[in-house]
Amino acid sequence: MRYATLPAVFMLLLTGLTACTAVSERAPSERALSACSPALLRSTLSKDWYNTLVPKDADGFETYKLQGTFQMGMTTGFQLTPDSTYIIHSFGPADEPLTIRGSWHTVAGCPPIVLTTTTELGTQQLRLEVVDASTLKVRFEDQQ
Repeated sequence: MRYATLPAVFMLLLTGLTACTAVSERAPSERALSACSPALLRSTLSKDWYNTLVPKDADGFETYKLQGTFQMGMTTGFQLTPDSTYIIHSFGPADEPLTIRGSWHTVAGCPPIVLTTTTELGTQQLRLEVVDASTLKVRFEDQQ
């Protein structure tokens, strides 16, 4: 009887192992997002992130960098502050700078960094991927 349950236990173990995907086998953005920590989120706060205008990657992420770390043209950006203020840097009439304020909060904590932002323009979800100290990948998803 003891040996009869051994194949069943082995099959359960094998099923569990094959269902897991190693971190190294995941897509690059998924690997970076799975490394999220509250300290990682804090590293993005109180900084002005600007769109580099590089085309979106295959996962739909746009590249944002800090001012002075890339050649900026007319671009938009955002800032997240520790007091949950969300600031959009955009352009208004006659291409004058326009600041739109709103708020943000984490959706399910970390990982991954997923935020819900609310402004007069509506509600969006942001997925943040910290590449390095001056580069952020962002995917914007409209909320229904």
